Amino acid sequence: MGQFLETPALVKLSEPSGLGRARWRTQSDLVYMADDKTVFIVPAGYVTDLASVPRLPLMYLFTGDTAHMSAVLHDYLCTDYYPDDMTWSRAADIFLEAMQVEGVTGWRRWMMYWAVRLFGDVRYGR
Repeated sequence: MGQFLETPALVKLSEPSGLGRARWRTQSDLVYMADDKTVFIVPAGYVTDLASVPRLPLMYLFTGDTAHMSAVLHDYLCTDYYPDDMTWSRAADIFLEAMQVEGVTGWRRWMMYWAVRLFGDVRYGR
């Protein structure tokens, strides 16, 4: 199983927008080693909205305010990490793996995984 080697403190930059998403900045590097021993480093100063869960009544209740470090890693893989082998599905698979490492309950991590697999690429323009 993968592991977080370093996790940063997060500083809130702004309150939630009309879509209900606050902005956060990492204070130090986030370092994650995947199952395949690939190491990903999200640099200090990276800005994220954490998990981009819509503030719809049941959606946020089931999946909101969870998997923070996994969400930072996933956002980075989708926006600022560009090696040839990083596909949309690979980023989602790493997100799923990281959520398990982070201790997110199975049913919740699968809901979040399928949400990014099915709808997340629209958000990131893929």
